[in-house]
Order: sequence, then C-alpha cells, then structure tokens
Amino acid sequence: MGHLVLLILLFTSCMSKQERFLSNFSDFVANVEAAANTGELTTADWDILDEEFKNYHMEYQELSKSFTKEQQREAGELYTKYAKLRLVGLGDTVNDYCGFLEGIVGELGESFDSIGESILGFLDSDDDID
Repeated sequence: MGHLVLLILLFTSCMSKQERFLSNFSDFVANVEAAANTGELTTADWDILDEEFKNYHMEYQELSKSFTKEQQREAGELYTKYAKLRLVGLGDTVNDYCGFLEGIVGELGESFDSIGESILGFLDSDDDID
C-alpha cells in the first residue's frame, strides 16, 4: 500500500502544471455535475461554485499560452460542460424571474387596456358634444 501512495505522489509530481490544472479542473466539473444531478444545489451553493470556477478561469488564463492543442480542446470541453450545468442550475431562478416579469407585463397590459378604454370613452363622449 505504501508503494502505491509513493507511486501516486511520483506521478502527480511529474505532471506538468497544465496537466495538473486539467486534472483538477476535470475533477471540479465532475463534482459539480454529481452535485447538480441531485437537484439540491441552492443559489448560495452556485455562488460558491462560481467563485471556484473563477479561480480555475484565472489559472487557465495564466497557463493557456503553453497548452497543447489537445489540452486547449480538453479545457474547452470542461468550460462548456460547466456552462451547461450552470444554465440548468439557473433554470428555476430564470423561470421564477420570467414568471415574475410575465405577471408585471400582464398587469401593465391590463392597466393599458383600462387607460385605452377610458380614452376611447372620452373620445366617444367628445363626439357626442359636437
């Protein structure tokens, strides 16, 4: 067992910064996906995950110039996967917000209808005066 730990330590210490970044970023995205699949992530959870994602993004910006094409492709796939998970995570919030906006627009529409009817009534009564 001790040899296995030593072998793992040697392997990870031999990884380049780019490989270590991709490995850590991949683990992060996999953990986010597992948590997102439970459907129990709150807005506060997403805020924490977004901060961690920003840290990965800053590290990516530092390392990306030295990435191979394959590493760039892999990073792009991880970015895309996180973005998709994030959009799904926003789903309830976006739906709630859209419902709120629809309610306001509906109320405004009713107000405009009422104002329009009042104006038409006024114009109709003005025609009767002549």
